[in-house]
Amino acid sequence: MKIEKTDIDALNARLDITIEKQDYQAKVQSELKKTQKTVGLKGFRKGKTPIRMVKKLYGKAILIDAVNEKLQKGISEYLDNADFEILAQPLEADGNDPIHFDVDDMQDYAFSFDLGIEPDIEVKGADEQSTYMRQVPEITEALIDEEIELTQKRAGAQVEVEDTIQKEDLVEVKAVELENGEKKEGGHESTFTVMINTLTDEYRDKLLTLKKGDTLTFDVFKLEKERDEEYVKRYLLSIDKEQEYTGGNMYEGEITSVRRLKPAEKDAAFFREMFGPDSEIEDEEGAREKLREMMVDYYGKEADKFLFETFRKELKEKNPMDLPEAFLRRWVGTMNEDTEPEKLDKDFPDFLEDTKWRIIKSKLAKRFNLSTTEDEVKRGVVDQIFSYYGQYGMPQEQLLELAKRALSSQHFVQGIAEEILEGKIFEQMKEVVKVEDEPIDMEAFRKLANPPVDEEE
Repeated sequence: MKIEKTDIDALNARLDITIEKQDYQAKVQSELKKTQKTVGLKGFRKGKTPIRMVKKLYGKAILIDAVNEKLQKGISEYLDNADFEILAQPLEADGNDPIHFDVDDMQDYAFSFDLGIEPDIEVKGADEQSTYMRQVPEITEALIDEEIELTQKRAGAQVEVEDTIQKEDLVEVKAVELENGEKKEGGHESTFTVMINTLTDEYRDKLLTLKKGDTLTFDVFKLEKERDEEYVKRYLLSIDKEQEYTGGNMYEGEITSVRRLKPAEKDAAFFREMFGPDSEIEDEEGAREKLREMMVDYYGKEADKFLFETFRKELKEKNPMDLPEAFLRRWVGTMNEDTEPEKLDKDFPDFLEDTKWRIIKSKLAKRFNLSTTEDEVKRGVVDQIFSYYGQYGMPQEQLLELAKRALSSQHFVQGIAEEILEGKIFEQMKEVVKVEDEPIDMEAFRKLANPPVDEEE
């Protein structure tokens, strides 16, 4: 076998491979004899079919398999020992002449492949001189107050009230259809409950001046915000989807009930329940201390997530690189032949960005001597399956079966391996570079997770 690499430029090369007759001839002869022993043709005993007939029927397929096996093995061994890295798999070069395979006329076969070469870069921004900011939210007393209040509400109960309606109340309305400002004889009637904070501004403001026993006039189709006609008919007017509504829009509603959430009392039982049945915390001072500890831990982990995104963003900015775009575009098209060209064009820029990040990760993994083991990947697959599906109460036997299936998916396993490697790179980066904590308020921190749409665009 002869293999010759020709550099086209720094990012593209051509690989010319010649599979010589002696490279595959013995394999072809061996496979023909094996086939002769097992094939059974009409008129011949098993194993006694003449070799010329075996050649005629199976020779071409055996020859093609033998040549392709030698070709793929040769390419793989050459690239494994090469002093360069490739992007994606080699692509058959355009303009190759069709090959005529004839088992009675075996000869040397020539193949040409295009290669996309990975740019040889020294990653900047991953050394002791590099500084990154880790934005950490300040855990204020107000935040702790907010968490306690939310827990009080979750543990609270709805109670009937007689005073003026408030913003978060639930209001029950007994509604009667109107006609020309008067109650319509035989008109539609319905009783429903609404939350004050779901109402349109006009009716919310009116109800905030009323109390149980008062009445108001309203357009039922404009009572709540962002409710379509079908919703109003079904949930406010209690009309089945199949029924036709022939009534009007205007109703008079009597407020028959006002319910308000009464937060749980901040007593010893509440604080014990707040942290679970085994908790020994029984007063607010202990609860605040525990909450601060929990929030520092939780938001510290969230800050690490954003720090990783900072690493990724700044490393890409600090390490601009050229890629063999024409080759990669062709490769993406080959791998996604059924996808519309417009979608491929739209997604290609993101693919290039992902490729640049994969190159940076690869370089960092080599620099830091990081890798993933088979056991780590298996454990990662099982952990993800148990974490995701376990929340639905699946029995362990089913979870193990799902994990077994997931392990047979090369794409899924590769994704887990990438996540594990990224985690190792992140931890190593934190050890190598200088990370400085930057306190920010909680509102700004939450915007990191939910940036405005215009910033994303």
